[in-house]
Amino acid sequence: MSHQRVLSSVHIALVHAFVLLAFLLATLPPPVAAAAATPADLEAWSDWVVRDIEDYGCPLLYNAASRRCAYPGRLDLALHGSGGSFSQTWNVYREGPVFLPGDREHWPLDVVVDDRPATVIDNKGRPALTLGSGAHSIRGVFRWQRLPAALTVPPESALITLQLAGTAMALVATTFLIATARADEAECIRFFGDEYQAYMKMTKRFIPFLF
Repeated sequence: MSHQRVLSSVHIALVHAFVLLAFLLATLPPPVAAAAATPADLEAWSDWVVRDIEDYGCPLLYNAASRRCAYPGRLDLALHGSGGSFSQTWNVYREGPVFLPGDREHWPLDVVVDDRPATVIDNKGRPALTLGSGAHSIRGVFRWQRLPAALTVPPESALITLQLAGTAMALVATTFLIATARADEAECIRFFGDEYQAYMKMTKRFIPFLF
């Protein structure tokens, strides 16, 4: 009788072990298939196969199915009455065109890529460069008789800094803003009277809690 109990206990232990093993196997992640290596005799054809796939090897745009092969950094512009300058960095994943600020009327000059002179091409009326894959630094200048009313910038450039006619322009704009604010306050006082003066004492003119 004791021998049968031992066999029964061993049988139960084996069943438990089998169930545990089956559970562990079921929770393991599926094996990752190794990337198939290109045969040596076909390796020379690899570039030819993908050369017509314009976005091959380029990262996907966030939350989208499309890809982009060139990503611009901040575009810095410094413009004045007789010209200006610009600089920008680009990360390129596949050789192709990148666009510069300017247009046919205001063409960028003396363009340098990675400290080397570069040739600017006309891409459907827009100044552009052909860059290979990698990180690149671009700079150039503009020359004109007077500051244009508008300057075309690449729509891909989401972050732009602008220095317009140096600090003198900023000083003139600040002086004009203060004068306009004071004139507006005087008009409001004449119209609203003591009620507006009480409001002025409770608020700041430009920066909340400061000024």
